[in-house]
Formats: sequence, C-alpha cells, structure tokens
Amino acid sequence: MFNKHKDFVEKIFIIFLFLIFFLIFFNNFDNVKNILTSFKNILKPFFIAMFIAYLFNPLINILQKRIKNRGICISIVYLSFLGALLSLFLFALPTTIKHITQIINEIASSQYQLNDELYKIFGVYENEVRAGIANLYSKIPLILNYLFNNLINILKNFADVSITSFLALVLSIYMEIDKKNLTKLSKEIVRMFLNERKSNEFFKFMKEVNNIFSKFLTGLVIEALIMGCLALIGFSLINIKYKFLLASIVCVTNVIPYIGPFIGAIPAVIVTLINTPEKTLWVALYILIIQQLDGNFIGPKIMGNFIGLSPIWIILAISVGGTFFSLPGIILSVPVAAIIKIIFIRIKNSKLAS
Repeated sequence: MFNKHKDFVEKIFIIFLFLIFFLIFFNNFDNVKNILTSFKNILKPFFIAMFIAYLFNPLINILQKRIKNRGICISIVYLSFLGALLSLFLFALPTTIKHITQIINEIASSQYQLNDELYKIFGVYENEVRAGIANLYSKIPLILNYLFNNLINILKNFADVSITSFLALVLSIYMEIDKKNLTKLSKEIVRMFLNERKSNEFFKFMKEVNNIFSKFLTGLVIEALIMGCLALIGFSLINIKYKFLLASIVCVTNVIPYIGPFIGAIPAVIVTLINTPEKTLWVALYILIIQQLDGNFIGPKIMGNFIGLSPIWIILAISVGGTFFSLPGIILSVPVAAIIKIIFIRIKNSKLAS
C-alpha cells in the first residue's frame, strides 16, 4: 500500500515539475529562443565541418588504398578542393557574373520581342501572357533597388559566411586527422547509455544510415555532373548562347530531387527564346530527352533502388523538407525519409515478433 502511494506521489511530483518548467519556458520564450539561436550559431561551424568531413571521407579512403599515409591523402583531397575553389573564383565566377548581367540586360531590352514570341506559342492567352510579362518586368527595378539598398548587409552576411566556412574547413581537417579517436569516443559514449546488445543494434542501424547517405550523396553528385555534361554537349550541338552557364545551371539544379531538372530547364528555354527563338523547341525537346534518360536509366544505374520509396512519398518528403529546412531540406529529405522507413519497419517487425 505504501509503495502504491509512493508511486502516485512521485508521478504527481514529476507532472508538477514539468508544468513549472513549461510555464517558465512559455514566459521566457524570447530569451530561450535567443539562447538557442546563439547556441546554434556557435555549433554551426562544427556541423558544417562534420558535413565536409563526411563528404571528403570516401575520397580519402579511396586514396588511402593506394597511398598508405592518411595525412598525405587528406592533403591531396583538401588541396584539390581549394584549387578548384580558387579556380572557380578567379575564372568561372567573373565570367558567370558577366553572362548573368548580359542576360538581364537582354531580357530588359527584349520585352516586346518576348511578348511576340510567347504570343505565337500562347496566342489564345494573349492578355494573360502580356500581363504576366509586364508584372515580371515591373519587379526587376524593385529587385535591383533592394540589392543596392541592402549592399552593406549582403557584404556583412558574405563575410560571416566566409569566416564560418573557413573555420568549418579547418575543423573538418582536424576531424579527418583524428577520425579514429573520434569514432572510438563516439562508441564509448553510446555504450555508456546502452547495453551491449542495444549498442550493437544501434551501430548496425548507423551503418545502414551511413550507407544510405553515402550512396545518395555520391550518386547525386555523379548524376548531376553527367547531366551537366550531357546538357553542355546538346547545347553545343544546337549552338545556343551562354551554353556553359546554362549547362552549369542544369548540373547544379539536378541535385534537387524530382523538381530540380525542371527548374534547370527554365533559364535555358527563356534565354534561347530571347536570342534564337527558332531553336527554343529543340532546346526544350533535348532537355526533356535527357531528363527521361536520367529518370529511366542514369539515375537507377547510379543510385540503385536503395531508397525504396514510391514517387508520392518522395514528393511528400521534398515538400516537408523544403517547408521546414529550405534547400538543404529539399536535398536531404529523400535519404531522411528512407531512414524513417527503416525505423518504421524495425518497429513493426519487433511488434510482430513480440
């Protein structure tokens, strides 16, 4: 009888403490939010460093099979990355900015030509098309004015991003060097809270998670590069203006599952429509062909069927990820959904077994 009363009192006391904690949290929500934001900003370089180290680790492991010294492998991978980044800033970026400026000027100076070309295609909806284009052009001065007025904030944010990125890159190098000790420490921490059987189950599950993420990210990069190369070949054969820039856009947007290829097609179609309208249909047709090739052959060959999700669940995952976590959420939503599926299957199997 005493034990029953004791359990009841303990439960009431826990509920009471929870209510006090909830009231304190609710009344000081802004302060708690500021503390969490500061904490997030402090940890941001570490999370980015973990992501960089995770991306580079497969390359380092491949090199280490040939070159036994891990330090040399790390140096090769990071120096190659920095060299590529430096080349991007010195050569590719100025050309890209120049081409984007030219495209904006061409769009601004070809409103009536664009109206006429779109009218040929969407003649039935002439008023709607013209109203839409007029609305688009009316926003261009507002966007430019916003960029000019917020130039200081843009530069400040660029400086913050640069400092955080540099710090994360340095931290990732230390993580790669000390990988063995960090892995050992992580396993020891897990074993402090879980018994041997549950620890082994957890490590097995994390191995599956790592397998999904590594396959997904590696496959995503390779697939995007192949699509970029195919786009460049096609744009060169059709001989359209700004082919390198437009192929790069196709390459970069292809990392976004499902909707990325369609987003990447829009600039190519619009730019071709302005400069060489007679080639627009060929560009749109070629992009459609390589998208079908990607969806039915390249993607399945490279990525495999390890995700195991139907299209409706993938689209739902992308929608949820994009709503809450913007672009990173869109990109990583598919492997996260696959992991949730694994957890659900394990829970279901354990329930059936019991």
